[in-house]
Amino acid sequence: KPKFMSKTVMPEMNIGLIGHVDHGKTTLTSALSGKWTDTHSEELKRGITIKLGYADITIRKDSKGNLTTSEKDDKGKKNKIIRRVSLIDAPGHETLMAVMISGAAIMNGAILMIAANEKCPQPQTREHLTVLKILGIKNIIVVQNKVDLISEKEAKENYFQIKKFVKHTLGFEVPIIPLSAQKGANIDILLEAIQEFMPTSKIKRGDNSEFIVARSFDINKPGTEIKKLSGGILGGTITSGKLKVGQEIEISPGFKSDRKGVSTWTPVKTKIKNIISGGISVKNKGPGGS
Repeated sequence: KPKFMSKTVMPEMNIGLIGHVDHGKTTLTSALSGKWTDTHSEELKRGITIKLGYADITIRKDSKGNLTTSEKDDKGKKNKIIRRVSLIDAPGHETLMAVMISGAAIMNGAILMIAANEKCPQPQTREHLTVLKILGIKNIIVVQNKVDLISEKEAKENYFQIKKFVKHTLGFEVPIIPLSAQKGANIDILLEAIQEFMPTSKIKRGDNSEFIVARSFDINKPGTEIKKLSGGILGGTITSGKLKVGQEIEISPGFKSDRKGVSTWTPVKTKIKNIISGGISVKNKGPGGS
């Protein structure tokens, strides 16, 4: 039986980490959250992100007014919680664009990772930014990663390549943060940019609850008897209303059936058994986070 937490700060928005393969998305996610999101066996073997990765971060302020994700300062004093957000680590490989697009559908903002030691733009850098433009996502921050691997002159040249590319693609400028995810350099500057340029969206409250599904899991072992099935798990984000444990829901479009050349869809009706947000079970959940 799940243990419920009632006074935990819930994530307010979803921020996607996107960009070309091996430009440091998962490393930055780890630097911000302490969680390595590549946990799938094939991901560990190949060293690339294959599925959407999720991690939550709590942005805090220390006694000096600096932003951090650390729970306590160097003197052991607790840092003040500002807000909590969910990170979505999207794959950068060209063959996994469909996975990236499914993740982009639930992003409120995005951090575009660009490696400073490669010419800009790389193929998926261009494609991912184009997806954001098509979806109308305007809360964007560019991270110029791996600046520790090149000289100051090379970093400046790459910076202006990035600036020109982004302005040409989007039609407007966005903040560009030079950073080293591996060394943890300028993480505080990135947090300040997130606070300034990625405000929490106005929440749509109302009677109609809507949940966008980005991925799903079958936790049952192959061959499990029908009476012993545990149901499935849906991952995504609530865009309006509220969901609660025990609530009856409808999953659309549902099952597809073809008859005499005509396709019809039948929605699936089921009941919520458990809700997990930020790694803990909650009795109900409103919009924001994943």
